[in-house]
Amino acid sequence: KINLFIYFFQIKHLSAEINTLIEKRMVRNDPIDDKLSLFRQQVSCILLLIKILLGKLYILIKVI
Repeated sequence: KINLFIYFFQIKHLSAEINTLIEKRMVRNDPIDDKLSLFRQQVSCILLLIKILLGKLYILIKVI
């Protein structure tokens, strides 16, 4: 019984440590501060500009 109690206590302690590490990681990986998130936003803006320019180019070619 004592060994089971020790194992149970160790498992509970490790579980608490794992949860703490997961919470720290979640806080650290805030999408606002994520560099990839900023890169994706820039790429999205560039793609939108390219679509607009291609639309204008298509209209110009159609007129000519």
